[in-house]
Parts: sequence; structure tokens; C-alpha cells
Amino acid sequence: MARALVLLNSEVTHRYTGVYRATPTAMVLVELLDKDGAPRPDYRAEVPLPSTFCQYVRDGSFLTGNSGNDTRLNGHPYQGVMLAYCGAPIFNAKGSAIGTVCHFDMVSCDTPEAQVARLHAAASIFTHYIR
Repeated sequence: MARALVLLNSEVTHRYTGVYRATPTAMVLVELLDKDGAPRPDYRAEVPLPSTFCQYVRDGSFLTGNSGNDTRLNGHPYQGVMLAYCGAPIFNAKGSAIGTVCHFDMVSCDTPEAQVARLHAAASIFTHYIR
């Protein structure tokens, strides 16, 4: 999984690429790649669902290049903090969303459509890592 995240992350300007497992109340970090190589902060290990942008991914995808200017996120606790986000759902064999694979950053950046498509294509390889 780590090699796949390195490849995905090398194609975008986002600092982070991660895989999260969904629970009814939170998103639990399975794997995280940080371009800067910093140790994973504990506060990212399990994030309450209402505090995530992943909550918007379950049925398709969610993309924002600058959350501070994105009115869909008005009132969200990380609007203007986690500026860039691009996420795709990970589905199980029954078609239920069980997690997300996402790029994110604290600086504004865009995700080209080709990279969004690659993220969606890659989501299927992470299915067996989500239990």
C-alpha cells in the first residue's frame, strides 16, 4: 500500500495522501504518506466524522482547491484550515463505502481531472486493506 501512495502522491502537489477506514462515527487512518516525511501526528489517527472532508466522499467524490472559499463547507471546523482536499470512496464487494483515499494539504492547490480519475481508479486496490 505504501508504494501505491507514493506513486499517487508523486502525481499531485498535495503534501499528504492517505487511506482512511470509515466507522459510523469516525474516519480511522490506515496509511498516510507525507511528502515532507514528518512523523504522523496522533490527532490524524482517528478523526470524528463531522470533522472530516471524507464525510462528503461516501457516494462519489469531493474536491476543493481552497476550502476557505468553498461555500459547501460553510460551518465546517476545518474550512480554511485544511485548504485542499480530493477524495474518492473505497467500496467493499457489496458496493458499500468503507473508506476513502484522499490527497490533502494545508495550502491551496488544484487537482487536475486526470489525477482525480487516477485516485478513483486506485481506490479499488485499497479495498482489501480496509477491514
